[in-house]
Amino acid sequence: MVMSKMIFVTGFARGGTSWLRDCIDAHPDIAKIPGEMVLFRDIKDRESIEQAIEGAILQNNLNAPFYVNKAPANAPYIGKACRLFPDSKFIFIIRDPRDVFISHKRGEQKWMGGKNSIVVGCMHKIEKYYNGYIEASDSDNVLLVRYEDLHQNFIDTMMKVYKFIGVDNSPLIIQDVFRKTNFIAVTGGHIENRSTA
Repeated sequence: MVMSKMIFVTGFARGGTSWLRDCIDAHPDIAKIPGEMVLFRDIKDRESIEQAIEGAILQNNLNAPFYVNKAPANAPYIGKACRLFPDSKFIFIIRDPRDVFISHKRGEQKWMGGKNSIVVGCMHKIEKYYNGYIEASDSDNVLLVRYEDLHQNFIDTMMKVYKFIGVDNSPLIIQDVFRKTNFIAVTGGHIENRSTA
């Protein structure tokens, strides 16, 4: 069953979902389903969600023990989703809301404008997304990760993430993942590119 192989990354938009997804994908037993599958907002029944995932795996010619996909827009709905799919893993990443706002404010993508570029609008969105985590927080298949921990304590944070998923989290694997996906490797330093995640 495909849902027992699924890892769903969600959390605040501009809160590290892309980076965390790529860190998870760097593991040899995990493959990334490209794009953002907003499954739990847009698709309401279990069978349709399973079919959408199976279709994406086939379309992208993927074959791995586990698959990861990220979509911040799933965040408000993971309380229901984690109970509907108890064999799937859900990883929710949070980031200091002040930094999330600054990232929205400085970003150049269209969706970062409008109400997302003012404090009240951005904070309302963050609250709505975080309430999704609160609703799911008592579930065994949900893990909370802090962006700041991933940035400042990468190795321990990824060891915890891989242990939660149930894949090898040995030092050799973690060191390889760190080499490929640590903050400096991904950003090229602290040079800002406003049009990227």
